[in-house]
Amino acid sequence: TQSTWDFQMKEAGKEDEAGTERSLGEEVAKELEGIHKVFTGYYEKDSSLNRQDSAEIVVELLTKAKDALNRIVNAGEEAREKMFWVLYNGSLQIFTYCRALREAAHSQKAVDSLAFIISILDGNIILMKAKYLLWRVKVYTELAGAYEDLGALSSAKNVISYGIKQVQYLKELEDQDPPVPESTAAIIEEAVRIFASLELKYSLQSGQIKPDAWKKKLQEVYADKKNVLGPALIECLTTSLRKSAMLIGYKEEDIPSWKSDAVSYAIELVEGDINVVTKALQEQVEYKEREKAKQEEVEKAVEEAEKAAKAAKEAAELAAKEEKEAEAKKPEKKEAKAKPKEAKEKQKAKGEEEKERIPTVDEIVRKYKEIDSKMVKEKVWKEASKNVPFEIHVELIKLCFQVSLYDKLDKLIESAYIRLRYRRIEVPYVTGVDVLVSIQRDPIVPNGYDILPDDLNSLHLKQELVKLRAKQQSTVMADEAKSEGKVPKKKGEDKKKAEDKKKPEDKKKPEEKKKGAKKEDKSPLKKKEEEKKEMALESELAQIKHTYVRMIIERSRNPTNAVCGLAVTFANPQIGVDTAGKDIAVVSPLSGEDENAIPARLPFVVFKRASNALKDEDEQLSVMTDIQCIISRDPFMLPPVGYIKIPIDLRENPTELLGLNTREFLYIAYKTEKEFRLAERDIEIIKNLLEVEKSYLTA
Repeated sequence: TQSTWDFQMKEAGKEDEAGTERSLGEEVAKELEGIHKVFTGYYEKDSSLNRQDSAEIVVELLTKAKDALNRIVNAGEEAREKMFWVLYNGSLQIFTYCRALREAAHSQKAVDSLAFIISILDGNIILMKAKYLLWRVKVYTELAGAYEDLGALSSAKNVISYGIKQVQYLKELEDQDPPVPESTAAIIEEAVRIFASLELKYSLQSGQIKPDAWKKKLQEVYADKKNVLGPALIECLTTSLRKSAMLIGYKEEDIPSWKSDAVSYAIELVEGDINVVTKALQEQVEYKEREKAKQEEVEKAVEEAEKAAKAAKEAAELAAKEEKEAEAKKPEKKEAKAKPKEAKEKQKAKGEEEKERIPTVDEIVRKYKEIDSKMVKEKVWKEASKNVPFEIHVELIKLCFQVSLYDKLDKLIESAYIRLRYRRIEVPYVTGVDVLVSIQRDPIVPNGYDILPDDLNSLHLKQELVKLRAKQQSTVMADEAKSEGKVPKKKGEDKKKAEDKKKPEDKKKPEEKKKGAKKEDKSPLKKKEEEKKEMALESELAQIKHTYVRMIIERSRNPTNAVCGLAVTFANPQIGVDTAGKDIAVVSPLSGEDENAIPARLPFVVFKRASNALKDEDEQLSVMTDIQCIISRDPFMLPPVGYIKIPIDLRENPTELLGLNTREFLYIAYKTEKEFRLAERDIEIIKNLLEVEKSYLTA
């Protein structure tokens, strides 16, 4: 009832005991907090919103949340900018309620509220920054998904088209103030990738383009981005959230007419990479078997060579002995006549020996080397594995099963089981993490470890390199001035004189110059030139006392000691980290301002190993398969697709330096087996369903 509702709202959002006045932002935030407490109470009791009144209650909560945010929206532009954080948090809250409605098949009731969030985010100059772009993209895609649930595919495409325009507008704004931060460029690129796949999806599903045209478009868009082609294919072929789960008793007329051809084309786009991976994995197993056979043949050849050498020595001794005896006696005529026949018999025996002769060690090595040269190169098949991971492979199997493409389905399942059988060849476990400290640029890596290319201490090298080159330049200028008999000018003197000589109109109109200025050169050649400038010469390295710090990773096919947890913490290097004997901590000695001083805090990479050879289900989901370093001048740099970023800067930059472009931030990202385990379960289900369906069809 209304009285019960008012009582709950009053209890959830009541004033502080002191009764002090709050600003508008604090009042709205408190009101939103009360609304969320009420939502949590209902949602815990009925998370699927199955009760008849549950959806209505959520809609009523949405109305109250929108009314609260409208108080800030109607307060003026200045108030909206000052209280952007309340609007942002409110958008998160409303999104949560809308997602609950969509999952409970009430998408229609979520459309207005999602559109309201978009109007708030796009109407606030702070929330339009690149920092919040991916959140805006998520809201756009959620609204498009709600329209898709209702069958309004043209409206869904209009939402995506609007989102593309917003991303393009932000890109143009960022390009006006070069250089564009690395993380901003990465965020915009990620937004473009998401929208490109969704635009193709709704064009295909609404019938605006045919499956063959869709295939050509995919080949154009993802020609040089094959690593994201797989997710785009799955996105395009997946129907709405409500229809994504296929019941066993589905009917053929429930499958869209475009889907069968589109799935077939999708498989054609990736089957080349799948075949490369499966062939390479089988070759790796055959290679291991060949190595054993090769070792046996080499040992046999060495043994036979020793026997032959011994026999030859004995034969030589016997021949010498016979020669001496022959010289002592006169040869008879009969023996002379028999010699040609005896010579022929010896030559025949020698020919038979040649046929039965065991090849030499060099011949064996040459033979196996020729066979190995025909194998798929490791770089090629690993690239193919990244382009079509096992998870994407299984998603294609599910789609094939849905549209009854049995000929392709059998091949996909066969190749999937090959990948499952040799999973640890394709993706080995991470069993150890360590830090390699060396004064050499290319240090010797311990056996069984892979070295990551990034130098964790690169900032120190860059700083020292800048100092050294500035010192060398000033020395050269001083020597030139001394040889010409001139007094060296003070730093910045020429620049100051040039500024004074400028005309007043030149000083008044910097905007006009900015409009006519050339855009920043972002070509690969320009990037290579910048990288070369940052690279230190051998002569410069000899003068700079730099220590290279690189992470090294131990990999193994054996689950024993597999890493299933990773963290970063700071501690005194003399004391270390207290891990209670369970975890292993590795220190990363990064150079500070004063090299001689002992730093009070250093970053430690702490990792946990599996306790019982991955028999625990939680450990199976969290076991790690790869680790990467992220070095950027922007703390908001995104991790690679599929990786989780640990949001702790190893360089521990002060917060007041976050806006400066002279600092570098260092993060660690890792990848787990969670998605693989889910895909492994799915393929077993599909295989059993396929057997049931085939037996039903044959019956």
